[in-house]
Amino acid sequence: MASQLKKTVMPSGGDYTSLEACMDANEQNLVTADKYFDVEIDGTWSSADTTAVVCHNYTTSSSCYINIYTTSTARHKGVYSTSYYLLYPSTDSMALNIDNNNDTSQITVKGLQVDGRNKTGTAGEGDGGCIHAAAYEGNVTIAYNLVRSTAYTGIDILAGRGSYTRIYNNIIYSSAKTAYANGICTYGSNATYIANNTVYGFYRQIYRGDAGVIKNNILMNGGSVAIYYTGATGSNNATYDSTADDGSLTTGMVNYTSYSDYFVSVTSGSEDFHLKAGSPFINQGVDASGDSAGITDDIDGVTRSGTWDIGADEYTLDYPKYTRQDIAALPAGDTDLSGAFSAQDYIDVASENFTYVDQTSVGQYADFLFKDQGTSQKTFTVTWKGKADRAPSTSRVVLQIYDRDGTTWEDLDEENGVGAGTDFTLTATVTSDLDHYYNADFVISCRVYQQAI
Repeated sequence: MASQLKKTVMPSGGDYTSLEACMDANEQNLVTADKYFDVEIDGTWSSADTTAVVCHNYTTSSSCYINIYTTSTARHKGVYSTSYYLLYPSTDSMALNIDNNNDTSQITVKGLQVDGRNKTGTAGEGDGGCIHAAAYEGNVTIAYNLVRSTAYTGIDILAGRGSYTRIYNNIIYSSAKTAYANGICTYGSNATYIANNTVYGFYRQIYRGDAGVIKNNILMNGGSVAIYYTGATGSNNATYDSTADDGSLTTGMVNYTSYSDYFVSVTSGSEDFHLKAGSPFINQGVDASGDSAGITDDIDGVTRSGTWDIGADEYTLDYPKYTRQDIAALPAGDTDLSGAFSAQDYIDVASENFTYVDQTSVGQYADFLFKDQGTSQKTFTVTWKGKADRAPSTSRVVLQIYDRDGTTWEDLDEENGVGAGTDFTLTATVTSDLDHYYNADFVISCRVYQQAI
């Protein structure tokens, strides 16, 4: 069994301060050494890694592979930022060029920000400005990356024969539609799996050279056909055009052109391709967890459940569902409180609002706000269980719901009879005036509070 070779790339305190230095210093025949190579990018970054990376002179196999990845500390949040690891070469070159002498590349690249805007020239098939890989008989996986380009292709795989390429959960975008620049290009007669990517602003969003699977992708704002392919299969891709090249891959999801209505922002320089409420791409995908890539989450690590969304992002509410606070006065609205739960607290209340979460208040009120999301405006029951160190018989505990129509909090239930440290339940079923309580995302806001003094 192959043993691990591990090196860290960090702004300080690691083995290397640039990815290129790491890849250059460790070139070797991993098969002969019987090792797999983990390249971990960690730490808090405040500026880009400006040296272009050439990954070559390695010999790999299925068990002696290269795995380049970011930790949660260094990984982007789905939006371009210099506060996380960013590979942005200052020279006119490919940002990440994986070319092991066109041999059996076995490599995975996950969670990087890659910017290829300094690459200039004439784009064409096989020319990648951001991530390029040549794998004639290997396996390449490119996932969870944020890729930004202009004149050149975003992710470019030159492959053939017995190779297999997996490209999923990436956001790839460009500010230009330069001729023949593709968001994703897989050029050659390999087997390819392209799923749940968001691609925006290229000449063509996907160029697929031969057989493969293309599913659950958002392909927007291009200069030519969204999908240019030969022999690909798949479904549930959304495109801005309805040309023959797309064929059955779109399953009717064509001619989407109101881009600002679908994403948080498409403004140049402040792009955010997370889905916004009401996007037509929500709940339009197919479950791909049983496919070869085994996708279970999105670019941010959010678990995909129910009917999947298409693209790299699985839509979730843009605020925490549970917060708590020690405050002097009860808030008039239902905006989030400043006292967020810890990671463990979120786990504790993941399925039930009434799971005990310790809370201490020395101010006027102890206030606990929780938000639940449904799928439509229907009758609902709110239940909370707990106990208080200060006896409810002395200072009552109240369960409330926010009335969006009257912009007021309404009492649902209260406890004012039990002593300190005694379990009790607050509950109510709401059956009428449901539109007063649900917002456009079918979210209700409730809170439990006790006056502490």
